[in-house]
Amino acid sequence: NDGHWQGFEGTDMDVVIDLGKEADITTVSSSYMAAVGSWIFLPQSVEYSFSGDGNNFTALGTVRTDIDPAVQGNMTEIYSSTFPSVTARFVRIVARGLITCPPWHAGAGNKAWLFCDEISIE
Repeated sequence: NDGHWQGFEGTDMDVVIDLGKEADITTVSSSYMAAVGSWIFLPQSVEYSFSGDGNNFTALGTVRTDIDPAVQGNMTEIYSSTFPSVTARFVRIVARGLITCPPWHAGAGNKAWLFCDEISIE
């Protein structure tokens, strides 16, 4: 309710950021919220990749969550990947969510939410 989060209902997040010019990068991170009572879950995984042309992307790394959705409650988590320096103009972030609420959840079978608020590229 604070207006600082971008929500994705029943779908994964797939974002491409254009840095405007080529830059050397070594770390990409993004922050996510869980509020299980509001049907918002952490992503199952977050994939980072880079490109010079915006069409052909090369993987930088994948971060997987180790927190069971049943115990996420209300929390935020930062998913970060550090790698040897690469030169890129475009950075792609794909966060894979639950898509639907799990069978044990009050909203079982309904669309789940994925919330992201900040992406950092260093």
